[in-house]
Amino acid sequence: MSRTIPLERRSLDGSDPREPVPMIAAARARSDKPTRQLLNLFCLQFVYYFVATWNLRVVAQAHFVSIAISDAGLAAVNFTLIQRISKAESNMARLGYVVGGVAGSLLATFLTKLVYGA
Repeated sequence: MSRTIPLERRSLDGSDPREPVPMIAAARARSDKPTRQLLNLFCLQFVYYFVATWNLRVVAQAHFVSIAISDAGLAAVNFTLIQRISKAESNMARLGYVVGGVAGSLLATFLTKLVYGA
């Protein structure tokens, strides 16, 4: 079903001027992509380092069930990280990767110290 645009709203080429121009939409999508990659890699790396830090703590204290759970978590997150890193296109994505790892390890160290003690 095609819709008709009233003549008073048509531009010279016959398109509806209220609809976004494809070039503008594409530029907007490109500018949004680095931010999305930054957040995506930040979250993945945050989770990875959080689980890795937790894993180190439970290995040192020989909590076998926690070791198995954290090892499985590391493998799952690592697989996803490898896929996403290979598709990263910007320095913003790299920044998210680095900062996510730092934040994840710091928070995990703080929380596991509270849970498992010194």
